[in-house]
Amino acid sequence: MFKLAHIVICKKILRISAGMTRMRSFYICPGDNTSKTFTPKNGVPQGSVIAPTLINVYLSDVPGKKSLKFEYGNDWGLSNDL
Repeated sequence: MFKLAHIVICKKILRISAGMTRMRSFYICPGDNTSKTFTPKNGVPQGSVIAPTLINVYLSDVPGKKSLKFEYGNDWGLSNDL
């Protein structure tokens, strides 16, 4: 949220984005059983529309290297064959 606050001017959009990343919980259902409820410590909801944008903002200041970098969301590949 700190990085996003430097990019987004509108405080309302910033509050909405912050709300999507906290106060979430989940549980799993193996077979007929239900697990206890878990609260993720970080991340965004899988499949959310804003997730790719937040990931790109988060990774936008990764320093460049002499290697070739391939990036798509949170999948990275580095190649030293330059």
